[in-house]
Amino acid sequence: MRYHASLDHVPWPWLIQRGITPLLPLLIAGMVLLPFVWKKLQGYEFTTLCGGVAAGFLCYAIQGKGYAYQRYPFTGFLLLTLGLIVVSAMQEGKMWQKWLAVGSLGAACLVIGPLAARRAVSYRPQDDQFGALLSHDLSLLGRGGLSGNVQCLDTFSGCIRVLYDLRLKQSTSTIYDEFLFSPSNGSAITTSRAAFSEQTRVRPPETIIMTPQFYAEGRDSYDKIWTWPDFARYLSKNYQLYVERTPARAEFWEGSPRVPVGYRIYVRKAP
Repeated sequence: MRYHASLDHVPWPWLIQRGITPLLPLLIAGMVLLPFVWKKLQGYEFTTLCGGVAAGFLCYAIQGKGYAYQRYPFTGFLLLTLGLIVVSAMQEGKMWQKWLAVGSLGAACLVIGPLAARRAVSYRPQDDQFGALLSHDLSLLGRGGLSGNVQCLDTFSGCIRVLYDLRLKQSTSTIYDEFLFSPSNGSAITTSRAAFSEQTRVRPPETIIMTPQFYAEGRDSYDKIWTWPDFARYLSKNYQLYVERTPARAEFWEGSPRVPVGYRIYVRKAP
C-alpha cells in the first residue's frame, strides 16, 4: 500500500486546480455571498457540511494524484455547502445578492448540470473494444483449455475483467503488474517478483496477455518489461508473440475521449 500510494503524484497547484475547476464559478459566487449570510448560517447543519468539505479535501489531497473519482467526497459536500449559502442569500440578501444567488443557481441548473449529464451519458460501457477483441482472440485459442493456464500482465486496462467475464482463472495469484514492472527495487517489488517467479516455475502459463500500461511511469509502453530483465529474457526464451492488437476508436474515459490501450498475447513455445 505504501508503494502504491507513492506513485503518480502531481504538483500541489495542479492538484488544487483539478479539485475546484468544475465548480469554480459557483465557488466564487459562494465566497462573495458568504460574509453577508454568515450569521444566518450559524448552526450544526452548516458546520457539519463545512466539516465534510474539509475532510473530503483532506482525503483528496493526501492521495496526491488528482483523479476525478478521488474528488467526489470533496465536491459533493462542497456543492451542498454552496447550495446552502446561495439559498440563504436568495431569502434574506440585498437585491444584488439575490440576483447573484439566482444567477449562480441558474448556472448550476442550466449549464453545469446539463453539461455533466451530457458527459455522463457519453459513456458507452457496451462499446468495449478492448474486451471484445481480447475475448475473440482468447476464444480462438480455445477457452476450454485456458482456465488456470492464462496470465494477465496488466494493471487496470481490462484484462482481468475479461478473464472474469469468460470465467477463466489465472495461473498465478498476481493481479496487478504495477508490483512487477517498476524502476524501483523496493521491498514491494522484490517480494512480488519472487512470488510471481515461484508460481510461474511451478505452473508456467500457456498464454500470457500483456498490456503496455506502465502504471509506475504513468505512460503506456511495452518496454516496461525491461525494468525486470530476468523476466524479459524468460519471456523471450519460452514464449512467442501470437497477436498484437491496438483499438482504433477513441472512447470516453473519465470524461475525455482516448484510444484504449492494446495488448499482446504470447503463447508458450513447444518443448
